[in-house]
Amino acid sequence: MIIIFIIYFIFLVWLFEFIDIENDNNLNSDEKITIIIDYINNLEKLFLTIDSIKDQKYPLDKINLIILDSSKDDINTLINNYKYIFQSIDVFKITDINRQNIINDIKSNCNEYILYIDNEVVISKSLIPIIIQYIEQSHLTVIFLPLLYRYKNPYHKFYQLFHCFIESIKCSLINKNFNLSTKNIIINKESFFNMINGDEKWNVNSRYLISPDLYLYKNEDYKLINDPSLKFIHILYSIINFLFLFALLDFIAYPSQYFLFLISIKIIPELCFIYTFYNRLQMKFPKLDYLFFCIIGPFYSIIELIYNQIRFKK
Repeated sequence: MIIIFIIYFIFLVWLFEFIDIENDNNLNSDEKITIIIDYINNLEKLFLTIDSIKDQKYPLDKINLIILDSSKDDINTLINNYKYIFQSIDVFKITDINRQNIINDIKSNCNEYILYIDNEVVISKSLIPIIIQYIEQSHLTVIFLPLLYRYKNPYHKFYQLFHCFIESIKCSLINKNFNLSTKNIIINKESFFNMINGDEKWNVNSRYLISPDLYLYKNEDYKLINDPSLKFIHILYSIINFLFLFALLDFIAYPSQYFLFLISIKIIPELCFIYTFYNRLQMKFPKLDYLFFCIIGPFYSIIELIYNQIRFKK
């Protein structure tokens, strides 16, 4: 078993990859941007998303919205108040059957840069001007953005810790050029339609960036993470935690220094990932909550995996 944990330790040390972002605040960009909001299933949260876009520190006449509407409601009549605020707003009814065709048809409606987000996502006020400046300076084709959950109940900080760990692993995987999620990204027009049409090299020049001004979030009372693109990360983490629980039971029966060694090679690299993620976002790191997370986190991750397996099947 110790060999497995040593391999896990080496894997995390190798994987650790966070990109520093340097931005020239004196650069003024007048680039137009398209924001595509996908999978509309909650109108109230759609308006939260649009309002967060309306509050951007960026000329709204350089922003056009495209809403991919999978709901049964007539959204056009509900968004009349927004139509004269932005460059344009276009709504397209979409289903699983016509999805690819509809998205290919909107190509002429899109500007050079596209922010592709889920419904329910809220964006920080300075995101668009900063991210456009950065993508122009860096010549990247794709930038992945952090997604956080804001919980109304303070006792749900534990969920946030677990999510931030998974998100930090996702960050490092993307920066190591692994192909993961296709949502919550800013991407140039050509790469976006290459992605839609299945070109495996659409994100060949991509980075996952973490900054206090570059993040997306969702408001939730509680949420167990349910992102299919990260499924293998959950499985790997659950296997490690299952073995850790087995070692803990063995330690209780037969105390030895061997278990203390396992704790160090498991928890220290995980702490580096979570702490770095919080630090890059300039969020206060919850030390006591993290201690609690280390104690019952292994139980939680296994329960979370079983819960998500049931949801995926449904």
